[in-house]
Amino acid sequence: MRNIPMYITAMNAISGIVAIYMAYKGHYGLSMWCFVVAAIFDGMDGWVARRLKVERLAGANADMAADLISFAIAPTAILIIISNNQWGLWAALFFCAMIILRLIRYRLMPMPAGVYLGLPSPVAATPVVAAVLMAVQVGNNMLFPIIITVVAGILAIVPIQFPAWRHVSIKSIPKWIRAIYFSSCIICLFIFTEETVLATHLVYIIVSPLLLAAYISKNSELTPEEARLHDSNR
Repeated sequence: MRNIPMYITAMNAISGIVAIYMAYKGHYGLSMWCFVVAAIFDGMDGWVARRLKVERLAGANADMAADLISFAIAPTAILIIISNNQWGLWAALFFCAMIILRLIRYRLMPMPAGVYLGLPSPVAATPVVAAVLMAVQVGNNMLFPIIITVVAGILAIVPIQFPAWRHVSIKSIPKWIRAIYFSSCIICLFIFTEETVLATHLVYIIVSPLLLAAYISKNSELTPEEARLHDSNR
């Protein structure tokens, strides 16, 4: 039982490796799904570790290594393989360097629970891969994927706060709206995989910092006791 989180972390890394292989073989849809699965495993390992009360340094180190493989090396390799040009190479290397810096900062500068400084590596990497795989299927024009790659790399290290899905700023959205949104995303994911992944991540990138800023601004006007009661009621 205590090793379950480590197994989940390993599946994250394996999914990233398989994604590279699938893209190399031209199975672009399967490659995209591998990234989706990797992101799910990345979210699961910490949650399971907290539930089993087995959080430890080795698990954190393994999680960082898995993220390095799935969300830094894998997107870089796929963009280099598919773009096959100098601009794609430089954009991929830039993105990889930014994600590595992002992972290092995450370990050295812990943030409050549920808040990320800079775009989380899975959220940065997944739309990059989606844009690349979309481009290769509609004419292989790499301009849009390269722009997405550079922007995602920059957002990963800029000092902008992004909330986790479990943060109260996200939960401030009415439940029925969240239910409709997530249900629609799941349905569309099976029909328009790359397009849905790209669209949902762009929505998160644009909307979530605004929700967090509004939440912080609202709670800064409350006394500590009122803020505590406000959070406990979410």
